[in-house]
Amino acid sequence: MGQVIDNVEKKAPLLLKILQDIMAPELRRLYQRQNEPVGRLVAILSILCFSQRQNTSTGLQTLLGLYFHSKGVGRRQIEVLSKLGLTASYHTILNVIKKQSEQAAIRVTAMGQDGACVIRIKSTEIYDFS
Repeated sequence: MGQVIDNVEKKAPLLLKILQDIMAPELRRLYQRQNEPVGRLVAILSILCFSQRQNTSTGLQTLLGLYFHSKGVGRRQIEVLSKLGLTASYHTILNVIKKQSEQAAIRVTAMGQDGACVIRIKSTEIYDFS
């Protein structure tokens, strides 16, 4: 996450400075990088990017949505988080899961057709004892 902050510092130093000043403790208005809540900064920047480019800046939101879905978080909860900009929509998450399944099936098919792959199929014989 430190690399994300370094990249933002190079490309949008004013935005990062504004966020850091907002997040600085009230008693100590002097910003200290070592105590920086990097995760919060990344989440805020991610939400800002997502609000500007909803179709292309969905990396963190999609990953969080997939994680929450895998942990059994329900549709309503994911939709609430989506409205807050923290995750992708439930529909998007289901589409990503479907695409991942399709891509995995294609890879397995390709591996099965490879000459180096050996598959042994057991045949089951049916006996009629009547």
